Amino acid sequence: MSPKHNLTKAERGTEQGQGGLPRRSFLSGAALVGVGTAFGLAGCSPQSSTSEPGASAPTGQATGGQATNPYGIPDDLPTEVSADAERLEYDVVVIGSGTSGTCAALAAAQNGARTIVIEKTDITGGLSNYSTFIAGAQTALQKEAGIDISVDYLYTAQREYYKGTCSLPLVRRIFETSAENIAWLTENGLDLIAFPAGLSVQSNLPRELELCGHMMTGANEDVIDSPYLPAGPFKGLWSTFLGQYGGEVMTETRAFMLMIGEDGQTVTGVACQRGDGTQVVINAKAVVLSAGSWNGDTDYFRYILARNPQYNQEATSSNSGDGILLAEKIGGHPWVSSPFWHQVYTSHLDTTEDYSLICRENTILGRLPAFCWVNTLGERFADESVTGDFSRMANTAFSQGGSYWLPISEAMVDDLEANGTPFEIIGSGPGDNTARTGTESISSAVGTLSGPMTGLKALMDEFVASGIYIKADSIEDLAAQTGCALETLQETFATYDAAVAAKQDAEFLKDSKFLVYSYGSGPFYAMRMTVNCEGGSLGGVRVNKNLKVIRRETGNPFDNLFATGLNAAGFFGVGGYADICGDTMGFATNSGRLAGTAAAALATG
Repeated sequence: MSPKHNLTKAERGTEQGQGGLPRRSFLSGAALVGVGTAFGLAGCSPQSSTSEPGASAPTGQATGGQATNPYGIPDDLPTEVSADAERLEYDVVVIGSGTSGTCAALAAAQNGARTIVIEKTDITGGLSNYSTFIAGAQTALQKEAGIDISVDYLYTAQREYYKGTCSLPLVRRIFETSAENIAWLTENGLDLIAFPAGLSVQSNLPRELELCGHMMTGANEDVIDSPYLPAGPFKGLWSTFLGQYGGEVMTETRAFMLMIGEDGQTVTGVACQRGDGTQVVINAKAVVLSAGSWNGDTDYFRYILARNPQYNQEATSSNSGDGILLAEKIGGHPWVSSPFWHQVYTSHLDTTEDYSLICRENTILGRLPAFCWVNTLGERFADESVTGDFSRMANTAFSQGGSYWLPISEAMVDDLEANGTPFEIIGSGPGDNTARTGTESISSAVGTLSGPMTGLKALMDEFVASGIYIKADSIEDLAAQTGCALETLQETFATYDAAVAAKQDAEFLKDSKFLVYSYGSGPFYAMRMTVNCEGGSLGGVRVNKNLKVIRRETGNPFDNLFATGLNAAGFFGVGGYADICGDTMGFATNSGRLAGTAAAALATG
């Protein structure tokens, strides 16, 4: 059966929805599964993790006698190609239809290669369906808006964030070609605008690290009628690929083996299994791995990368390291992978995730650097102004095991209700501070709130009654309910109150303008704050600056095997994601474009 892009969804036997919700996200990767229920966002109920915190770590032995890969993930895919497998011929095959896979496929087809995309789910576009910004420097859109962001500036920011643990030749190439990448995206169906004037998302970022982002606003052309178009802004790119360049896609089909030539240097194709159990071998002159990294609910992520901390899993995707495993099985060199810690959200008292708790008030309280954060020991552990930098905030929470307590005195609540926040809070949503219901989601727009937080105390008491917050009459009661050591908590509050009185934080050097609230003797509220994992991990197999996969044995690249986006290691280093607006999407789109172009040159040259 030859793949077609004009089948109806019913003909493909799928019933999954493709509805999208706007949010700020910089991840890319393989497509999501069960978008309507599995993607935990403001106002939605996420799919709960199947891995309990106390569960045993993976050992490489799977239940039911299934074979396992080196990461302890059950793998019931075939281990050999069946004699009756269908065989197809293409110039370029792209594995994965997410952000980088979309761009790789389009670039390959645009450069004359007969191209097919293999996608294991029935949804295209991946996490681009939920993303907003793409980074770039010296772009035409920036110049028109009077924004001056240099390549050197972004390169230096990335280098310094990772302390050289990223691959600097790759980082340099991505930023040097980012302007042509932005132009290419707009020319091929993606509408982009420069970072909007007056918008701010993170108060503690250098302004240039926000202004480098380009906002996606949808397709900039009429799109074809196809069931393969994604739900998000990549509709135009997919329409161009399928319509103008005759690209093809095979969904509900999972790649299970890369075919390698006798020289060990050349990949000759990929073997796949369809949803109905039949096999197909796609012979190709070049292969691009774009299948995403490790999802946060895989055992490998929980027990190896994240070391099983407490965390929220915002994006339950289908990513299970498929492309990384495919490369490793033929000698590819897996490299640095880091958890994608992104922001910190209110959770239940036992750290259980619940995205219905994301409301305006919880966001303001969680991002207001006027409070004292304490870990499970009762110790203050950071300068709380890290709330203005999502990555630093999340990594700081991770350093304490993934969760901490946010205590707030009743006097503080009274002041907020009467007078509003003592300084501006960026990124909390538009409008005034009138309290909303506990389950109302934050608007996707971003602004600065001002004025009294009317109704805050009543709302917090509702959360207490629901078992979401703690309310304690005294510090002794607070220590008992949180499990913190009483003497430690007493010392923490006394030290913090003294810093407020002196307007000097000798411990963690918080700016004196944030030292406005003393704790006193109570009563107190307390929220449980838990780090959020947005999608899973960053990084995969080693690649050179041309995105060719490196062989572990020789240290040299395969002749015709590429990896992009989160299948490629090196653009990101140790320490999560760099808080550069649109950084992950910038890498995903550009690495896909560059790899697809190079793959087509090999295939057609």
